[in-house]
Amino acid sequence: MQSANQKYRVSAADAIVAELMTAAEAIDAVKPHQRRILVARAAAAIETQRQLLDISARDASLPTGIVSDLDMLRREGASLPDPLAARVLRQVADEIRRLAGLVKHAI
Repeated sequence: MQSANQKYRVSAADAIVAELMTAAEAIDAVKPHQRRILVARAAAAIETQRQLLDISARDASLPTGIVSDLDMLRREGASLPDPLAARVLRQVADEIRRLAGLVKHAI
């Protein structure tokens, strides 16, 4: 049975995934400062999930690509061209969804 904290974590992950996907679908309406905040929140969510799973940067289970370098994502995420920014938001949402599933089964 899940504790209240586990349910909250999954719900928080679901909420940010929905927000990322909505932003990706309407990327041209998302202002640069909003992108910066959204990307920072997504990166923080990924870091938190990785900590819950005790995943370090050298673990094989880390994905490659944009979600493997969260510092770069924070620096560059708000300045990407719209089509690329939308794709990155979807990839980050997928990573949060994947990690949330792992957290759910691990705890």
